[in-house]
Amino acid sequence: MALAGCVTDDVGPINTLTRQAGRPSPTYIPDPADDGSTVVGLAFSGGGTRAAAFSYGVLRALDDVVVDQRPKRRTLIDDIRMISGASGGAVAAAYFGYKGRDGYRDFRERFLTQNAEADLRTSFSPVNFIRAYYGGVNDRSGFARWLNHHLFDGATFKA
Repeated sequence: MALAGCVTDDVGPINTLTRQAGRPSPTYIPDPADDGSTVVGLAFSGGGTRAAAFSYGVLRALDDVVVDQRPKRRTLIDDIRMISGASGGAVAAAYFGYKGRDGYRDFRERFLTQNAEADLRTSFSPVNFIRAYYGGVNDRSGFARWLNHHLFDGATFKA
């Protein structure tokens, strides 16, 4: 019975399949200082807040590695072309995708030092016991709501 909190019947995909590829972003402007000789792809692992913190540290470290000074200062973070992640690593990857190289630095204050689990049901109570019996104490929408409100500012992706 102790494992009942890990069981759920809601295992379907949260996104929908599309048969069309999206159009290139109209806001993408190639960097004239980038000769294309360096391409960085990142895949961050999962592991909750610890993985998010590690991912943030990797981004900060890449931002410290200078690859060019002329015509302007460029670091390895400017050469990131692909980024993905799972679980906590996905939170950091999505935030970098949302804010970009100039806006990701507040991730520590907006996520890592916050209690993102504050709204999760963690107490041992009869109501939570009943929820666990019927599929889970916390559904997958609670954390998404927290991220939307506290981290992603209600932003949406529009192709």
